[in-house]
Amino acid sequence: MAFVIKNMNMYFKEINDYSTLKGYLDKKHPMHTSVFKSEQREAMTFKTYGAAQKFKHEYGIPGNIIEVIASTKPFIINQKDKIKVRNRLDAFYDSALKKTREDIEKMIAGSENNFNHMAKDILKIRTTTLNQFLRNPYEIGWNTRKKIMDRLEEYFEGAGIK
Repeated sequence: MAFVIKNMNMYFKEINDYSTLKGYLDKKHPMHTSVFKSEQREAMTFKTYGAAQKFKHEYGIPGNIIEVIASTKPFIINQKDKIKVRNRLDAFYDSALKKTREDIEKMIAGSENNFNHMAKDILKIRTTTLNQFLRNPYEIGWNTRKKIMDRLEEYFEGAGIK
């Protein structure tokens, strides 16, 4: 679970600091401004309610603190892969990519040796490609994404995991 600050229908994202531009701005210009976004995924998240409450009071941010379900990092779709009309298979493909990424992250578990073993031996790709896939699968070509998904599935079938 995560907590965000919500004011009306907008979510708090960040505080812009203008103190370095002091001589260039009008005297009445505020030194700090709060940035609010309409989408929840862009909001600044807090791990605990107390941390959100402290931040809100410290910087005088208006709004209420609400609890949201923390989700995995969203994908940013390249213009090449974007289809004008999304169909229901796109949602299935996105969920399959997220599941693949979660499986890889579980197997790596922060170890560099596991990361190199995953990239070179199991998936048979370069480590930079695996890094790109974990950051955003749409940064790499569709055929590489398919290879990664297929090879991971073959590995699980061979190991008898799934």
